[in-house]
Amino acid sequence: MARTAPWYLFPFYNANILVGITGTALLILLTRSAHAAWFGAGTVCCTLAAKALKRLLRHPRPRPAGSPRPRTYGMPSTHTSAMAFQSLYLLLCSLSLSLSLSQSEPSASATATAPPPLSSPNIPGARLLLPAAYAAYALGVARSRLWGGHHTLPQVLAGAAWGAVSAVCWWGLWRAWAREAVARPAVRLLSAWGVRLVM
Repeated sequence: MARTAPWYLFPFYNANILVGITGTALLILLTRSAHAAWFGAGTVCCTLAAKALKRLLRHPRPRPAGSPRPRTYGMPSTHTSAMAFQSLYLLLCSLSLSLSLSQSEPSASATATAPPPLSSPNIPGARLLLPAAYAAYALGVARSRLWGGHHTLPQVLAGAAWGAVSAVCWWGLWRAWAREAVARPAVRLLSAWGVRLVM
């Protein structure tokens, strides 16, 4: 049964606008990172694929008694897919960054002038704070899809599974192929046009 959401649940009900579009666009603009753009493209691909799966599976959304039939299908939950994708991808990035920083020793001049990295022993586990907070937000979004009557539990679980599988595959593509075959040529091309991006 669909319910009217209280105002304080707005960030959960509108996760596709707040996080999927606005948040990812801000991440790309603020970091000017090719990897951030790849992350955004992965979110879009995951969401579009979830919408295609809905049309293929044609699994109905919950329908309260006396209400009109929903116009769209519910399996898998697109909101949950996107949030699961972003949560797991951020976790994989954080774990990879922590690993690479712990394996490389900074030079003496770098440590004298730079603040300690977030993965330093002075701040244990700090690299996992953002993924942990984001995962909590993603769980809130998934819960809101159930509470609002937009999806059933299997639809939400299928969305989470689809997002997780997509994140692992997209991350693997970045590491094995896209970083060198796609991102580096794109960065060179854009720099020739005066747009500065970093890898």
